[in-house]
Amino acid sequence: MAVTATRSRRAPRATPAAPTTPYRVAVFPSAIGWISAVLSGTPTRPCIHQLSMGHDSPTAARRALDPRLTRDAPTSAGDDFLHQAIEQYLSGRPARLNQIPYAPFAGSPFARRVLEACRRIPYGQTRSYAQLAAAAGSPGAARAVGRVMAGNRVPLVIPCHRVVGSAGKLGGFSAPGGLETKQRLLDLEARCRPRGDGSSQPLASTRHL
Repeated sequence: MAVTATRSRRAPRATPAAPTTPYRVAVFPSAIGWISAVLSGTPTRPCIHQLSMGHDSPTAARRALDPRLTRDAPTSAGDDFLHQAIEQYLSGRPARLNQIPYAPFAGSPFARRVLEACRRIPYGQTRSYAQLAAAAGSPGAARAVGRVMAGNRVPLVIPCHRVVGSAGKLGGFSAPGGLETKQRLLDLEARCRPRGDGSSQPLASTRHL
């Protein structure tokens, strides 16, 4: 009687589960406290959706983010490009934070113009709320500019700390640490700004207190 050989069947390889969210969360320490961010894209070409800074712990930093974005999002110790850019900025070295793409979050054309005008404020310089309103094509809308700045979801990437009140007042700042954090960032930029050749030079103080 002939014996028919049977081949053992291998179990099919498991297919990796598709991500349930396009977002990831980066949490890392810095000279101004713990920073957290919601990002999409790749670590070398990120798009930022939210950034929060100045926290006392990594848990507090993550909790500050929008839960609609962070639900099911994996957490990493840092996101290469963003983490390095912020470290460079806080150490006084040239950093291209204003070149990191961000996800649109402003609802009105006016708010979008204000955010883009704010993003163009050079390192080490400040603009008043009234000046920013004029730059956005709406002279006299300084109060509305203040509301747009208060709703900025990506500080540092959109440098709202460079927007100050009239007569040398700092205005407001919604990040943890409030005006103390704002002043610290302005003082940092006052000490050093990039030259055209990429090196740094001292800058007259932008201190307003």
